[in-house]
Amino acid sequence: MKLQIFIILMLLLVNILFVGAIVSKDYSKCEGSNNIVTHDASKEEVEVKKTTTTTTTTTTTTAAYFLMKDIVNDDEIVVKMTNQNEIEYARSIIAGRVIDNIQLVGKINAGVQPWNPNWKYYIEPSSIRFISNSHPECNVTYKYLEKNLRLACRAFLPKCYWCPSNTKLLREISF
Repeated sequence: MKLQIFIILMLLLVNILFVGAIVSKDYSKCEGSNNIVTHDASKEEVEVKKTTTTTTTTTTTTAAYFLMKDIVNDDEIVVKMTNQNEIEYARSIIAGRVIDNIQLVGKINAGVQPWNPNWKYYIEPSSIRFISNSHPECNVTYKYLEKNLRLACRAFLPKCYWCPSNTKLLREISF
């Protein structure tokens, strides 16, 4: 009986010491903690309030606009580019510093855009690349694409990529 009371008292003592050590620990100083810890000694309660830290990262993507002409039908379209490498490459083409890989290719989307109000479609700015030769499946004129837009990406233009071969980048424009 005395042994049982002794064991119970020891367990209580260990429990009190262990819990007391946990309650008195300052969790707000733990590495990586975003918690505010308050301890009310009169109530023996610990209140933990979760706080969050917000970090704002700003990425600036500068768009550039280029006038492109169908040299067979004399039609013009404006393309918006957002990929900085492709923008610089387009500028090099216009300046005459590049003569290879000057064929523009990009994914078309239905819809009128402010920079290209005369057409019912536009080239997705982030999809634009330059290649050396266009493929017959993706080579159609501006007007043909306009007239057959509902069939595009199904009957022609695999995966909606358009590569009009009879075009020329004329100049960069402001928008």
